[in-house]
Amino acid sequence: MTESPPTPNPHNLAFVEALYAEYLRNPAAVPANWRAYFEHSAAGDRFGSLSRLGPSFRPSSIFNPPPPRDGHSGRRLTVDIN
Repeated sequence: MTESPPTPNPHNLAFVEALYAEYLRNPAAVPANWRAYFEHSAAGDRFGSLSRLGPSFRPSSIFNPPPPRDGHSGRRLTVDIN
Protein backbone atom coordinates (compact mmCIF):
# COMPACT_ATOMS: atom_id res chain seq x y z
CA MET A 1 0.00 0.00 0.00
CA THR A 2 1.46 3.35 -0.98
CA GLU A 3 1.31 6.22 1.44
CA SER A 4 -0.28 9.38 0.06
CA PRO A 5 1.88 12.50 0.20
CA PRO A 6 0.96 15.25 2.65
CA THR A 7 -0.99 18.21 1.38
CA PRO A 8 1.26 21.23 0.69
CA ASN A 9 1.11 23.83 3.43
CA PRO A 10 3.29 26.80 4.51
CA HIS A 11 5.62 24.49 6.42
CA ASN A 12 6.50 22.19 3.52
CA LEU A 13 5.80 24.42 0.52
CA ALA A 14 9.47 25.00 -0.39
CA PHE A 15 10.05 21.23 -0.34
CA VAL A 16 6.97 20.52 -2.49
CA GLU A 17 7.88 23.29 -4.97
CA ALA A 18 11.39 21.86 -5.36
CA LEU A 19 9.97 18.38 -5.78
CA TYR A 20 7.50 19.66 -8.39
CA ALA A 21 10.28 21.40 -10.31
CA GLU A 22 12.15 18.09 -10.35
CA TYR A 23 8.96 16.33 -11.46
CA LEU A 24 8.61 18.76 -14.40
CA ARG A 25 12.21 18.02 -15.44
CA ASN A 26 12.05 14.25 -14.91
CA PRO A 27 8.88 12.64 -13.52
CA ALA A 28 10.68 9.35 -12.82
CA ALA A 29 13.05 11.13 -10.41
CA VAL A 30 10.39 11.73 -7.74
CA PRO A 31 8.84 9.08 -5.47
CA ALA A 32 5.82 7.27 -6.93
CA ASN A 33 3.35 8.75 -4.43
CA TRP A 34 4.45 12.31 -5.24
CA ARG A 35 4.40 11.53 -8.97
CA ALA A 36 0.79 10.34 -8.61
CA TYR A 37 -0.04 13.49 -6.61
CA PHE A 38 1.44 15.76 -9.30
CA GLU A 39 -0.23 13.81 -12.10
CA HIS A 40 -3.58 14.08 -10.33
CA SER A 41 -3.02 17.79 -9.62
CA ALA A 42 -2.02 18.45 -13.24
CA ALA A 43 -5.26 16.85 -14.45
CA GLY A 44 -7.16 19.70 -12.80
CA ASP A 45 -4.60 22.34 -13.79
CA ARG A 46 -6.13 24.71 -16.32
CA PHE A 47 -2.65 25.55 -17.63
CA GLY A 48 -1.74 21.90 -18.30
CA SER A 49 1.56 21.61 -20.13
CA LEU A 50 2.17 25.36 -19.94
CA SER A 51 3.56 25.04 -16.40
CA ARG A 52 6.75 27.03 -15.91
CA LEU A 53 9.70 26.59 -13.60
CA GLY A 54 10.06 30.33 -12.97
CA PRO A 55 7.92 33.38 -12.43
CA SER A 56 5.46 34.45 -15.10
CA PHE A 57 6.59 38.06 -14.78
CA ARG A 58 9.91 39.80 -15.29
CA PRO A 59 11.42 40.20 -11.82
CA SER A 60 12.58 43.71 -11.02
CA SER A 61 15.36 44.88 -8.75
CA ILE A 62 17.14 48.07 -7.81
CA PHE A 63 19.32 47.58 -10.90
CA ASN A 64 16.39 46.65 -13.14
CA PRO A 65 13.42 48.69 -11.90
CA PRO A 66 9.95 48.14 -13.35
CA PRO A 67 8.79 50.65 -15.95
CA PRO A 68 6.65 53.51 -14.64
CA ARG A 69 2.93 52.86 -14.94
CA ASP A 70 2.06 56.25 -16.45
CA GLY A 71 4.72 56.19 -19.18
CA HIS A 72 7.20 58.57 -17.54
CA SER A 73 9.21 58.53 -14.37
CA GLY A 74 7.87 61.78 -12.98
CA ARG A 75 11.38 63.17 -12.57
CA ARG A 76 12.62 66.07 -14.58
CA LEU A 77 16.26 66.59 -15.31
CA THR A 78 17.26 70.19 -14.72
CA VAL A 79 20.67 71.56 -15.45
CA ASP A 80 21.95 74.78 -13.93
CA ILE A 81 24.25 76.44 -16.48
CA ASN A 82 25.27 79.39 -14.27
